[in-house]
Amino acid sequence: MRVTQSTAITSDFSWIGAIVTVTCTITEIRVPSLPTETTYLIGSGPLEITMAPAFTQYPPCDYVLTETKMWQFNPQPAPVQPSLTDSYKITIESTQINDARVQQLTFLNTIDYLTQQFTPSVTFNIELLHPCRRTTFNDITISTIDY
Repeated sequence: MRVTQSTAITSDFSWIGAIVTVTCTITEIRVPSLPTETTYLIGSGPLEITMAPAFTQYPPCDYVLTETKMWQFNPQPAPVQPSLTDSYKITIESTQINDARVQQLTFLNTIDYLTQQFTPSVTFNIELLHPCRRTTFNDITISTIDY
């Protein structure tokens, strides 16, 4: 804050009366939403899932954070391939019948900013469906056969 003094006997003069520093403290890291896709039919080709929105600092201080994002799978190994160019994207693909199960996926982020550290994560399940055991057959009527 600059203070200016005016008098009738001399010209105005000013000085710095106070310095105000406004800081922002990150209180939480918000996580991406859960994906809407909850099943994958084995043998149906690739299924891409992109987590959105990104992990975000709150309040929005706009600090540059050091982030280490990774995917964890339970059980391991999983028929899931993280993208090499987008850490928020994975591809699920399998042709193996023995992959039929509920697959738990966790997207974990380790975040550092000065002395603060956060480890937010989001966990969700994808059911890998056996194509033969999940097939629904419609009722049919066989007409009378005359011999």
